[in-house]
Amino acid sequence: MRTGSQKASRVNSGFNSANQTIIRYQTVDVCVAVAVERIDYPVIWHADYKNLGEISVEVKQLAKRARAGKLKPEEYKVDHLPYPI
Repeated sequence: MRTGSQKASRVNSGFNSANQTIIRYQTVDVCVAVAVERIDYPVIWHADYKNLGEISVEVKQLAKRARAGKLKPEEYKVDHLPYPI
């Protein structure tokens, strides 16, 4: 799946405040907001390598685990702010 982040790779970046540099990410990871008692942001890692069907299945599985409070740290831990796509 080709995404806007791949077409405009400068968009797929972050800022390292420790050394004041721009970080260009090599993969496209997508956060999905799931409303539970708080808002969780599970991550679809390497979304740029998946088709829409695979992403849909993964979103449903992550949302189900988020609602059950069973997300693993690696499923929602991100080092940058989630932005809606």
